Amino acid sequence: MHRLIVRAFCVLLIVAGFAPLAPAQDGYPTAVINIDEVYAKYAQHQERVRPIRESLQELEKSIQLRQVEIETLVGQLRGVAPGTADYQKRQQQLSRLQVELQQFVVKSRADLQKQEMQAILASRQEVNAAISAHAKAHGIRLVLRRQPEPSETQNAAEFGRSLADPVVFEDQLDITADILKSLAVEKK
Repeated sequence: MHRLIVRAFCVLLIVAGFAPLAPAQDGYPTAVINIDEVYAKYAQHQERVRPIRESLQELEKSIQLRQVEIETLVGQLRGVAPGTADYQKRQQQLSRLQVELQQFVVKSRADLQKQEMQAILASRQEVNAAISAHAKAHGIRLVLRRQPEPSETQNAAEFGRSLADPVVFEDQLDITADILKSLAVEKK
């Protein structure tokens, strides 16, 4: 029992000795930001990704048209006797169309992903610059990313990421609206 009291006293002395080294409550300004909301409401970012989304919709339509062409050929192939020259010709044509479609899809999606990454990088640099300027202007030393509250419509990965967020924070720490204002002012 005596040893336990001595250990507890030693721990208390050690903690008390290091207490002055810890930053004061107001001495380490911290803020949180919902970066997803910033990107969703940042007009310049939306303008950058709009053509990419439109291209993606056009790609999906083109893929559907090519799939209809393939399905039509499959239907024609069913009406031809197996083993005939016409059957082999249509089967080769079907194989060629399937390979072409697969290559088209892979190349087109890769091109769109590259464009999307470039748009995101450009927006990210602007958002990070706005966050940095705001933090410096307001004496903020640490900005943490905050996800929106989990919802039933989120997929499992989004929900999992939201669980890593700070559990408790004050609304005054959230600088999302300030950053959105700053980004809007910069572009005018």
